[in-house]
Amino acid sequence: MLISLAWKNVWRNKKRSLIIVLSIAFGLWGGLIAGAVMMGLGESMVNTAIDRDLAHIQIHQKGFLRDKEITKYIPDGLRVVEKAKKIA
Repeated sequence: MLISLAWKNVWRNKKRSLIIVLSIAFGLWGGLIAGAVMMGLGESMVNTAIDRDLAHIQIHQKGFLRDKEITKYIPDGLRVVEKAKKIA
Protein backbone atom coordinates (compact mmCIF):
# COMPACT_ATOMS: atom_id res chain seq x y z
CA MET A 1 0.00 0.00 0.00
CA LEU A 2 2.72 2.45 1.00
CA ILE A 3 4.83 1.63 -2.05
CA SER A 4 1.94 2.13 -4.45
CA LEU A 5 1.15 5.49 -2.83
CA ALA A 6 4.80 6.54 -3.12
CA TRP A 7 4.90 5.43 -6.77
CA LYS A 8 1.80 7.52 -7.54
CA ASN A 9 3.33 10.56 -5.83
CA VAL A 10 6.57 10.19 -7.77
CA TRP A 11 4.78 10.24 -11.11
CA ARG A 12 2.26 12.91 -10.11
CA ASN A 13 4.66 15.52 -11.46
CA LYS A 14 6.03 13.70 -14.51
CA LYS A 15 8.29 16.48 -15.73
CA ARG A 16 10.10 16.80 -12.40
CA SER A 17 10.45 13.03 -12.03
CA LEU A 18 11.81 12.67 -15.55
CA ILE A 19 14.36 15.44 -14.94
CA ILE A 20 15.51 13.74 -11.72
CA VAL A 21 15.79 10.31 -13.36
CA LEU A 22 17.73 11.76 -16.30
CA SER A 23 20.00 13.72 -13.95
CA ILE A 24 20.82 10.60 -11.95
CA ALA A 25 21.46 8.60 -15.13
CA PHE A 26 23.67 11.36 -16.55
CA GLY A 27 25.64 11.58 -13.29
CA LEU A 28 26.21 7.83 -13.18
CA TRP A 29 27.24 7.81 -16.83
CA GLY A 30 29.65 10.69 -16.24
CA GLY A 31 31.18 8.94 -13.25
CA LEU A 32 31.70 5.74 -15.21
CA ILE A 33 33.26 7.60 -18.13
CA ALA A 34 35.54 9.59 -15.82
CA GLY A 35 36.66 6.41 -14.06
CA ALA A 36 37.34 4.67 -17.36
CA VAL A 37 39.33 7.64 -18.66
CA MET A 38 41.42 7.77 -15.49
CA MET A 39 42.16 4.03 -15.67
CA GLY A 40 43.09 4.37 -19.33
CA LEU A 41 45.39 7.31 -18.64
CA GLY A 42 47.09 5.40 -15.83
CA GLU A 43 47.68 2.35 -18.03
CA SER A 44 48.90 4.58 -20.84
CA MET A 45 51.39 6.31 -18.55
CA VAL A 46 52.78 2.98 -17.34
CA ASN A 47 53.03 1.61 -20.87
CA THR A 48 54.71 4.78 -22.13
CA ALA A 49 57.22 4.72 -19.30
CA ILE A 50 58.02 1.08 -19.95
CA ASP A 51 58.19 1.33 -23.73
CA ARG A 52 59.85 4.69 -24.30
CA ASP A 53 61.20 6.39 -21.21
CA LEU A 54 63.46 3.66 -19.89
CA ALA A 55 66.94 2.74 -21.03
CA HIS A 56 67.91 0.64 -24.02
CA ILE A 57 67.93 -2.49 -21.90
CA GLN A 58 65.04 -3.56 -19.72
CA ILE A 59 65.37 -6.14 -16.97
CA HIS A 60 62.05 -7.38 -15.65
CA GLN A 61 60.94 -9.69 -12.91
CA LYS A 62 59.42 -12.92 -14.18
CA GLY A 63 55.81 -12.36 -15.30
CA PHE A 64 56.03 -8.56 -15.51
CA LEU A 65 55.51 -8.27 -19.26
CA ARG A 66 52.41 -10.45 -19.03
CA ASP A 67 50.69 -8.43 -16.28
CA LYS A 68 52.60 -5.12 -16.27
CA GLU A 69 51.94 -4.82 -12.55
CA ILE A 70 54.02 -2.08 -10.98
CA THR A 71 54.32 -4.18 -7.82
CA LYS A 72 56.46 -6.72 -9.68
CA TYR A 73 59.78 -4.99 -9.23
CA ILE A 74 63.27 -6.37 -8.71
CA PRO A 75 63.95 -6.08 -4.97
CA ASP A 76 67.72 -5.49 -5.26
CA GLY A 77 67.78 -3.55 -8.51
CA LEU A 78 71.05 -1.74 -7.87
CA ARG A 79 72.91 -5.04 -7.58
CA VAL A 80 71.52 -6.11 -10.96
CA VAL A 81 72.57 -2.78 -12.49
CA GLU A 82 76.11 -3.18 -11.17
CA LYS A 83 76.32 -6.70 -12.62
CA ALA A 84 75.05 -5.40 -15.97
CA LYS A 85 77.68 -2.64 -15.98
CA LYS A 86 80.42 -5.21 -15.40
CA ILE A 87 79.20 -7.27 -18.37
CA ALA A 88 79.09 -4.29 -20.73
